[in-house]
Amino acid sequence: MPIPDFQTLMLPLLQLAADREWRISDAVERLADDYKLSQEERTLLIPSGRQTTFSNRVAWAKSYLIKAGLLKPTKRAHFCISEQGKSVLATPPDRITIKYLGQFPEFQEFRKTSESEAETRIGQPTYLEHEAALTPDETIRNAYIQLEQELADELLLKIRAGT
Repeated sequence: MPIPDFQTLMLPLLQLAADREWRISDAVERLADDYKLSQEERTLLIPSGRQTTFSNRVAWAKSYLIKAGLLKPTKRAHFCISEQGKSVLATPPDRITIKYLGQFPEFQEFRKTSESEAETRIGQPTYLEHEAALTPDETIRNAYIQLEQELADELLLKIRAGT
């Protein structure tokens, strides 16, 4: 099974938090067990080499759930479910996505603030629907790779043209 994307992890993480406070590293291990990830999948690092891909995705899922008010941080690297999160689990959706989180005012405010700041810096909207399954780290990495390839192609064309 491939490593689940961060949106796929949102509902299981919320459900995990329903019974007690969790330390993020313990939640990562528990979810890795629940998804029956292989040792290779558990140790696959993001390009920076500082974190595993799976723990990065769980951390992003946690971050988005906190921004929506479904989880709350309790102390460094710890979290628990909020009252709003308990309400969601009373009639849980099939899946929690960014689109689903959009119904919560806290998340709307977070998105509005973060997107307007990004637009101010780079002059264009940052949220692309087709990249919704990617974490922000993965989106940036993919954009970097695409930009690097476009620049390399442009440079190659100039070299071939003799300019």
